[in-house]
Amino acid sequence: MSYQKALLIYNGNAGKKNIEKTLGSVVPILSQSIDELIIKPTRRKDDAYQFCKTLDDTIDILFVLGGDGTVHECINGIAALDKKPAVGILPGGTCNDFSRELGIPQNLQKAAEALVSGKKISVDVCKMNDRFFLNFWGIGLITETSNNINETEKALFGKISYFTSALRTVSSAQPFPVKLNIDGEEREDEAVMLLVMNGQYIGTNRIPLPDASITDGLADILICRSTL
Repeated sequence: MSYQKALLIYNGNAGKKNIEKTLGSVVPILSQSIDELIIKPTRRKDDAYQFCKTLDDTIDILFVLGGDGTVHECINGIAALDKKPAVGILPGGTCNDFSRELGIPQNLQKAAEALVSGKKISVDVCKMNDRFFLNFWGIGLITETSNNINETEKALFGKISYFTSALRTVSSAQPFPVKLNIDGEEREDEAVMLLVMNGQYIGTNRIPLPDASITDGLADILICRSTL
């Protein structure tokens, strides 16, 4: 892989030592295959989205060093661009679910090596109202669990914080009515959680969907009717 110009977006709010170590593990590898590498840190919540929304059309590839939330913001940022760059994900978050779906190594140095030596593929992108998503969209228990995550626990324990939040949330989960229109067929149901899945990973755990693919133009719908 060889590109003329690339942008690398990373979390600028991390500690100085962490940033130096993180960038030091990926920049030398990426720069070997790129003529010009621009590095931009995010400082505020929507920086990644804004950077990508106004991306220079001379950028051939966008490297996202972050978690699934940062990837989500970047994908929505480039969605309206006439010329969209290739996207390479460097897993720097808590779960990094979509990078797992792509088979990207979870070690940053190995991930950078894989990106510069790998091949470019096209993947499905799903849309919900005016927002796009790569991995999944969900309502019910999944969103309540995310909202109930203790940030201190997340900083200390990483992905384990999602499980502790789920334990706190599951006992209070209330069923809600759902009405689905799938391929012209309507279905009414009741659920405590509804997932529309493109990828197969949630919280680093692989959901067993043997026919699922991120390149088949289809999404899988999972309905959880009870927490029991």
